[in-house]
Amino acid sequence: MPFRDNYTNFWFNDISSETMKVWVTNNKDLQMQLTPSFSDTFVAPVAAATRYHTATTFTSSDPQLKCIAIGVTMRDWRAIQNWLAPHRKGKLQLDFNNNTYYEVKIKQQIKGTAFVDGSLGFIEGDVYNIEFTVDFTTIGDWAALGPQVVVPINGGFEENDVVEALSPACSMYPELSQITVKLNITYNDVIDHASDWNDPEWWESVLDDTHDNYEKWVHGLDETYQDPPGTTRYGPAGVKKVVGLLVQAVANLNIATLSSAINNKYYMPMVYNKTQSANTRVPTGGASGVGRVYLTQPTIIHNKTIKLDTAMFEEKKASGFYETVQYFFFDGGLEWLDGYEGDTIDFTQLRGNYLAYAHQGTLVNQGNAKAMLLKHYPNETDYDLEASVVIDDKGISFYGVPVLFGASSTAAYTSSPFYYEEDGNSYAVMNAGSYDCYPDLYVNLGRTVSTTITKDSELLYQYNLAIKNASLVFNGKTGFATFNNMLAEAATLSSGSGNTKVVTDSINNGIMSIAPGNAELLKIRVFGLTESRFERPGDVTQVDPVGVKHIFFQPVGEFKYPRNGQFAALLFHSVTPEQPYDSSQYPLINRSYLQSSSYGSRLNDYSFTINGFIHKAHVAANKDMWVLTLPAADLTISSLINPELTEEGALVNPVYMYLSLCNYSELSIVSDTSSPSYMMMQTRDAF
Repeated sequence: MPFRDNYTNFWFNDISSETMKVWVTNNKDLQMQLTPSFSDTFVAPVAAATRYHTATTFTSSDPQLKCIAIGVTMRDWRAIQNWLAPHRKGKLQLDFNNNTYYEVKIKQQIKGTAFVDGSLGFIEGDVYNIEFTVDFTTIGDWAALGPQVVVPINGGFEENDVVEALSPACSMYPELSQITVKLNITYNDVIDHASDWNDPEWWESVLDDTHDNYEKWVHGLDETYQDPPGTTRYGPAGVKKVVGLLVQAVANLNIATLSSAINNKYYMPMVYNKTQSANTRVPTGGASGVGRVYLTQPTIIHNKTIKLDTAMFEEKKASGFYETVQYFFFDGGLEWLDGYEGDTIDFTQLRGNYLAYAHQGTLVNQGNAKAMLLKHYPNETDYDLEASVVIDDKGISFYGVPVLFGASSTAAYTSSPFYYEEDGNSYAVMNAGSYDCYPDLYVNLGRTVSTTITKDSELLYQYNLAIKNASLVFNGKTGFATFNNMLAEAATLSSGSGNTKVVTDSINNGIMSIAPGNAELLKIRVFGLTESRFERPGDVTQVDPVGVKHIFFQPVGEFKYPRNGQFAALLFHSVTPEQPYDSSQYPLINRSYLQSSSYGSRLNDYSFTINGFIHKAHVAANKDMWVLTLPAADLTISSLINPELTEEGALVNPVYMYLSLCNYSELSIVSDTSSPSYMMMQTRDAF
């Protein structure tokens, strides 16, 4: 009997070839389809010496598998006939590419060449080896589809946020029933300390001592606590019960994890909430709820107008606060500090290259009025900026140049008067496939009666409804919007007074497609790590640090694509792969769930950012190295937060990691963000 491996097995219509005694021959003839079948349309003007390409039409993909059935009886052969019958439709999945499938049917007649391999007697009959070829053709979508992932889009990924949870109901201890517990560690930290969950002292050590309920939980974890005096309230059995309440509170959390949004071989999340995961803080004195996204932490700006909150500036300018802080606009490059010649590698002598910076200055020609000024030292010749540009509520724009906003201190970020305008939540959508993908959106309008969806600042859909507490489903591939499985524009609700049209007016611009993001994944070796520090001659002496980190590395191999626009970067150590279907017990929503990483792949020790730059830079006169620049807050890899470094900023022990990169498109969705909404998407490839 020949051996089996991932290249001899396939699944069709949820039935494995192994159960049918069928092998893919894999006799140096395994087909890898680079493209589907397609045809082109051209227009050739009369008397012109040229022609113009007008369209490409994709028709189908036609996978072909050369197979052999070994040791089969006629009964086995009839089962194979039934499995591969001409009318059968289903998923075609190859074991070596098991997270990708085609929707197919049998394309043409299957003939087999049989060889008699013995007999099992009168009842079983003869045994055959039968060679045959199966031709499939795709139905519906011609692309190889990845697993569909459904991601909530009204919240950010919370696994790296500190835990704040509600305890379950407890009649035994009503003082601890359905109250909030806040920890000083993240959800990931809780999962990583499963061995400590039975230890009351550990729970006490991770409680947030600034929270209102802190003392209640401390008392609950104390066997000797007396209430009233002279009466032990909890004791050993009670403390065990309280520990169970804490565990269950964490287990009941609805945590959106980065890993849960991954549906591709690059381990890149499908969607990331830019608004909820980035600039949620309103600065001291800032205006809230007015469609402003304040720049209160390092943020990449793409083709947006940066405006000044003039009311906030007027309130603070008399104190001179903005004279003592600076705000920077980085262009992604690195520059050498004065005096550094690059004779040896010294990462500490490199800093981010900024095209301009802003702080409060004096307009001498306008009666010494105070204003927020944009200055350009030292890169005026590179960007042709004027000596000083006043920033006001009309704003400034760096079109065509992605810039990373930074500030000189924590206080500068906390009181940042800069913002850009954005209605609704903004989402970075990463397509790690080879072809366009088409997200489906479930938008719950909640208390609102309208929703607007834009892609890269271009309007896709705008719907106004006659009712509240309604939801719309947008099919990205067709562009149709539906309400209760009816075309939204035609949907009506019946009442005693007659029929009411659900949609009062709408704009629908058709298909919602997300272009491929040129995803790639490389193993890298990290050699150094620094944080930018700045000097401002004539303004301030030293600015330390600005919250922007630089990771110096070399890839194993070469990058395929430039990253000049908006992209996501995922840096990680390893992945715990998804457990094969039906290979063990399914976890429940309890302790075993928290301890389990069995179902669903899990990223281990990672950092993710959409606010970074990547490029190759001169780290010394004769040495180039790749650099990933990102906000310090986005660096969550434990080994890189406080690594052991030399005086030159080099890691004492360089480490190997994986780096995944993917460009993204930006979706903006206006709806009631307090109501649950979701995005569904599959990758589309060929194999």
